[in-house]
Amino acid sequence: MQALGVDFIRRVMATSAVLATLALMFVSVYYDWRFGLGLFIGTAWGIANLHFLTQLLGVFVEAGPLNKNKTVALAFVKFPVLYGVAYVLLSAGDLPVLAFLIGFNVLFLVAVLKVLGRMLNERLARVRPPESFNGVT
Repeated sequence: MQALGVDFIRRVMATSAVLATLALMFVSVYYDWRFGLGLFIGTAWGIANLHFLTQLLGVFVEAGPLNKNKTVALAFVKFPVLYGVAYVLLSAGDLPVLAFLIGFNVLFLVAVLKVLGRMLNERLARVRPPESFNGVT
């Protein structure tokens, strides 16, 4: 199987954003707008979290000396700011916690489905069609 790199993570984040936007529209109309907003905000928070995590890990993996200023800035935004925003959003009480958690897990669902799709695609590519079908070549 082909390696999953940063491009895969970007595609997971983009697909999750589209899915969250669709969920916001449909859930808000057919169920409850607060729940739909919670799904959307949970997914957006998960995307931001994954983005900063990817950037932070990228600093450690890149060749050359460690850029300490960039590392500190990314760590500051990821940990106290991002988690502080989540705390404020969830402790206010207007946002359903279940919707936020479901939205956060959309990223994992999208990633798993993308990997399964790749595996299925590769498996189907290895299977050759029969040489002849009902005598037709």
